[in-house]
Amino acid sequence: MLRIALRLLARSKQDVCTFVLGIYKGTILESVLINRLDGQFVGPVECLLTNDVYSHDRQHLLIPAGTKILGETRRVEAFGQTRLAVAFHRLIMPDGYSINLDQFKGLNLKD
Repeated sequence: MLRIALRLLARSKQDVCTFVLGIYKGTILESVLINRLDGQFVGPVECLLTNDVYSHDRQHLLIPAGTKILGETRRVEAFGQTRLAVAFHRLIMPDGYSINLDQFKGLNLKD
């Protein structure tokens, strides 16, 4: 589960509440590819999130549309087939806030 910490500021600086919300495994982040991929070489991947991502109860915006999703590709060869594996490592929000994804795997390599 990807965990995102949110800070809610009240009217005074003393009333600050921090809590953690998560994006569950299997959540689809709809995005478009920004750069060209070449399956022959390892390289960077840049995607742009097209829709807002909300908490499970739809009360909190977790990842706004326009967020850049950064990662890298590598070739995977198995059983005579060649695939392109993508590992995402960072989200960069439109306001510049960045989240490290700890090498979230975009492809299940066990198949």
